Amino acid sequence: MQDAGKDYIAGVLAGSAGMIAGYPFDTVKVRLQSVGGSQYRGPLHCTLSILRAEGIRGFFRGLTAPLVGGALETGLNYFLYERALEYTTNSSWLGLSRFQNAFISGCAAGVGIAVVLTPVELVKCRMQVDVKQMYRVRN
Repeated sequence: MQDAGKDYIAGVLAGSAGMIAGYPFDTVKVRLQSVGGSQYRGPLHCTLSILRAEGIRGFFRGLTAPLVGGALETGLNYFLYERALEYTTNSSWLGLSRFQNAFISGCAAGVGIAVVLTPVELVKCRMQVDVKQMYRVRN
C-alpha cells in the first residue's frame, strides 16, 4: 500500500505542475471561444489584451478550482491505473499481453476520473470567461 500512496502523490504533483504550466494557454483558448472575433483578432491579440487589462494575474483567473481538480484527477488517475495494472498483470488466468494490460488499466482509470473532471471544468470555464463576475463563483 506504500506504493499506492507514492503513485497518488506523484500524480498530484504532476497534475499541479501541468495545470500551472498550461493554464495561461487555456485561458486564452476559452476567451477566444467565448467571444470569438467580436473582441479579439486572434490568440496573440487576446494574449496581449489580457496582459494589458489584467496583468499576469489575468491568465490565472479561476486557477484554484482546476488546480485542485487537476491535482486530484491526476493523482486518482495514477493510483487507479497502477492498481488496475497490478490486478491485470497478477491475474494470470486472464492471459493478457502487456499492451492489453495497459489498455484495460488506462480505460479503468479514465472511467474513474471522469466524475471528478466535469464539474471542475465547468467552474473553471465560467471563472475564466467572466471577468466582471457575472457568476458569483469566487476563486
